[in-house]
Order: sequence, then structure tokens, then C-alpha cells
Amino acid sequence: MSLLANEEFSYNNSSLCHVCHKPVDLADTAVQHDGTVSIRDRETYGHILMHTPCAAILGMRLLHDVMRDRSPERVVNILSAHVKEQVYGN
Repeated sequence: MSLLANEEFSYNNSSLCHVCHKPVDLADTAVQHDGTVSIRDRETYGHILMHTPCAAILGMRLLHDVMRDRSPERVVNILSAHVKEQVYGN
């Protein structure tokens, strides 16, 4: 993920916000994410662009979805366990 300042072009020149579907132009501050994604059993390059408030909304929605299935565990405990598993294989 990277923050794009005003007047900075995004990678691949995406033009619509992933969350609100409105144009992201050069006057906006935006967040972009790019990487490998799987689409119908094949891997390809993927890129999303979001207005910064839309990125915050998406982040909160994702955390809400994760925590809905994990309550009453705390987010810190879930993330700590995930990191330990990734780093130490436990």
C-alpha cells in the first residue's frame, strides 16, 4: 500500500475509487494497493485505488467482519497469533 499525494500519478493510472466508484483525480489524495490476485484459477496483477476516507472505511469494514466471527477475542490477540504463526510456524 502506498499513499499518493496530490498531483502524483497512480501506478497503472487507475481512475475510479474501489470503494465509492467515483473518479480519483490528480487533486485528490489517494491510497493505492497492488499485487498478485487470483481470478478464476489463474494469477494476475491487481491494482486498486481509493480516496483516503474510502480506504479508512474499507479498513473499518474489514476489521468489523473479522471481529464479528472472533468475539470476544481482542484484535491484538488475533493479530499476535497470526504473526507468530507466520514467523515461527506455531
